[in-house]
Order: sequence, then structure tokens, then C-alpha cells
Amino acid sequence: MAAEMPDLSHLTPEEREIIESVVHRQKQEEQKEQEIMRSVYNRRLVVFMRLRWKGGIGVGVV
Repeated sequence: MAAEMPDLSHLTPEEREIIESVVHRQKQEEQKEQEIMRSVYNRRLVVFMRLRWKGGIGVGVV
């Protein structure tokens, strides 16, 4: 959950740039983490479906 950007008007342009850079980098890292989690979920789902298709997992068993 992204927080609103705080008021940076009291900072120097250099300080603002540093903070904005850190916030941007954090957002990128959060996006990477979400993509990794989706990828792990999708791989697990594929394995589960293959096992179900082959009859290796019963209904209701995860």
C-alpha cells in the first residue's frame, strides 16, 4: 500500500531529488516483489493442476 508523498517543499532541490529517488526505488522493489510472488503462485498452481489432471491429488487436498 503506497503512502502519499509527504510535503517536500521545505527541502532543497537536492534533498527532494534524493528522497524522490529513494521513494521511486522503493516502488520498483515492491513491484518486483509482487511479480515474484505472482510467479511463485502461478508455478505452484501449474504443478497443482498437473497433479490433479494426473489424478495425484484428491479433491479438497491442497
